[in-house]
Amino acid sequence: MLQEEPPVDQKPRIVWSQTKDVLSIHIMTSSAISCLFYPRHLVLSPIDSPETKCTLRFYQGIDHQPLKLSTKHDHWQIIFLSKEQKNHQWPRLFENADEHRVEVMYRQLDLEANKELIDFDKVLSSHGNKTGLEM
Repeated sequence: MLQEEPPVDQKPRIVWSQTKDVLSIHIMTSSAISCLFYPRHLVLSPIDSPETKCTLRFYQGIDHQPLKLSTKHDHWQIIFLSKEQKNHQWPRLFENADEHRVEVMYRQLDLEANKELIDFDKVLSSHGNKTGLEM
């Protein structure tokens, strides 16, 4: 079955950046999108058609178990991750990126230190040890 490419203005855009110890992922959409964040992948699906989901696997070249998480802005979601391997620069964010469904961009930004990061393991355990966190 041939999948139609969504209109450009409805395609989620993921902009990521990194410092020596923090990775930042900005998810921007023009429509309501459900975002499930797992230690090894991210699942995006439109609220009005949840069966059409996009699974993005994080780059497997390094240990990417997230330690910290911060999210919730009015028009986009931001995830901050602490890198376990300090000073290691990720060559890319995802193993796969379906360019028909999502746009991935890298920008080298000066990330502000975020003192309100949430312990990822604590959040998961407080939700009954679910394997993912919905935002």
